[in-house]
Amino acid sequence: MKRLLFIAGLILLVAVAFSLYFKNGTKPAVTIAGQTLLVTIADTPEKRTQGLSGSVSLPKNTGMLFVFETSSQHGFWMKDMNYSIDILWLDEEGKIIHIEKNISLETFPEVFTPSAPALYVLEVNAGFVDGSEVKIGDLVKLPENKKSL
Repeated sequence: MKRLLFIAGLILLVAVAFSLYFKNGTKPAVTIAGQTLLVTIADTPEKRTQGLSGSVSLPKNTGMLFVFETSSQHGFWMKDMNYSIDILWLDEEGKIIHIEKNISLETFPEVFTPSAPALYVLEVNAGFVDGSEVKIGDLVKLPENKKSL
C-alpha cells in the first residue's frame, strides 16, 4: 500500500513538473538591451482595448506586447491602471521609434502617441527603460509567433 501511494505521488509530482515546464516554456518573450522579458500578446481589438487595465501589478521581467495589423501612430492612455509603466513603440522590424517613461495613472485621460508610425507597442514596468539604458533606435527581438498562445 505504501509503495502504491509512493508511486502515485511520484507520478503526480512528475505531471505537475511537466505541466509547469510546458506552460512556462511556451510563454512568448522579447529580448531588449540584453534582457529577456516574458510577454502577454495583445493581438485582437478586445485584448488591445483591455491591455493592462485593471491588473494589480506587472511582475518583474514581464510585459505586454501589442501587435497591430498596420503601422500607425497608435495612442495609449492610463485608463483603469493601478501602477506606472514605460511604453515603447516599435516599427515593423522591432526598432524602438518612440519612448514614454514612467507614465503614471494620474495622467489619464491624456493620450500618448509616437512621433512616427509603429506596428508594435511594448508596455513594461516604470523604470525599466532607465534601468536598462534602453534608447530610441535599439532593436527589440520579437517572438517569432506574435499571435496569442
